[in-house]
Amino acid sequence: MDGPLWLVGAGNMGGAMLRGWLADGMEPARITVIDPGAQNLPEGVMALPAPPPDGAAPATVVLAVKPQLLDVVAIALAPALEAETLLVSVLAGVEIAALRARFAAPRAVA
Repeated sequence: MDGPLWLVGAGNMGGAMLRGWLADGMEPARITVIDPGAQNLPEGVMALPAPPPDGAAPATVVLAVKPQLLDVVAIALAPALEAETLLVSVLAGVEIAALRARFAAPRAVA
C-alpha cells in the first residue's frame, strides 16, 4: 500500500489492524484514523472525527466500523474517495454490492 491510508473506526478490529501495521514498519504519518471516539492512538497517527476537509483523497480506505454504521459513514466518506482509492471493508455480513451502492467512485472494493 502506497500513499495515505484512512482507517475508519479504531475500535477492537481497527485498533488491532493499526497496531499490526505499525509493528510491521508502516510510517505512522501515512495513517489517518477517522473516528470521533478514537482514544490512545499510537504517537504520530493523526486522528480526525470526520474525513479531512482539504479534499485530498486517500490511496486506501479501510472500513472497520460496526455494520450498522455503514450508512452514516458512507454519507461523510463517499464524496472524498476517487476511482484510484482502494476500499477495503472488514464489516461483517456486508457484501461488496452493498459497498459499491454506497461508494460509487472506487474501482477496487474488497
